[in-house]
Amino acid sequence: MTETLTEIERNGLKINLTTLTEIETEFQAELEELEIRLNDMAREAMGDTPINLASPDDRSILLYSRRVVDKKEWSRVFNLGHEMRGATMKPKQRVRMKKTVFASTVRRMTEVVRKTVGSRCAGCIGFGRVRPVNKNGEPSKALRICKPCNGAGVIYTPTREVAGFKVVPRDPYDTAAAGFKTDKTTLEDRAIELSGDAKEFATAYIRYNALRTYLNTFVEGMKTMLMRMVSSIQSLCSVLRRRVVFRAAILTFRICHVEIPSLYGRLSRVAFRVGLYLRGITRN
Repeated sequence: MTETLTEIERNGLKINLTTLTEIETEFQAELEELEIRLNDMAREAMGDTPINLASPDDRSILLYSRRVVDKKEWSRVFNLGHEMRGATMKPKQRVRMKKTVFASTVRRMTEVVRKTVGSRCAGCIGFGRVRPVNKNGEPSKALRICKPCNGAGVIYTPTREVAGFKVVPRDPYDTAAAGFKTDKTTLEDRAIELSGDAKEFATAYIRYNALRTYLNTFVEGMKTMLMRMVSSIQSLCSVLRRRVVFRAAILTFRICHVEIPSLYGRLSRVAFRVGLYLRGITRN
């Protein structure tokens, strides 16, 4: 195994840019298709309430149908966060609770999220900003955030129907700073026991997250590395070309017995800096 890894490290890996581009195009198309599907499912489950799939808070509300009332108290009760143990920052030890105590604590510290119906704000007519009137009766030059809609331009009126997929948290290990865990590991673990729309959403989101990670790290990382290599090779070639021209110029001066001390001195300094550059030494 060691010999194989050594051989790979010595020889490197061949990268087919055409194949890499084809894979990127295929995965990007699948990613966009999954994003549309997930957004449609979220819209159906939440009503008109906007959901950001990249937000842990929004995913927690969408999956568990509950919103934490006081996040600071929530973190204190379940001992969330990190702490120094020895010389290393590690996650805090989770509290242990009986199932009945945990369920009652969750009900006490969270509120059920309802589906909403959006309507245009009458105060700002959907712009999210209002122009107040000064004491002299003239409109102010500054625009202010509309308080009734909080700058959204839309007022979301809750209905009586519960929003989200109504997933039930199991124990304190399912809690997180945003409410409840929605990471890849947790979803893969919960997907086995879920059913219906919740299972479909969790499975689709796991694939969506994997594709996004692959495209943002592996593909983009390889492209960035190749661009840096090409740039380094171009810079090195440019330096080598200048060095060849310099040597040719010095040889010409010597053959013709031309004495140009100032030019010769400048070229010598350039050659010295080029030599340092080729040895990997940076010199200002």
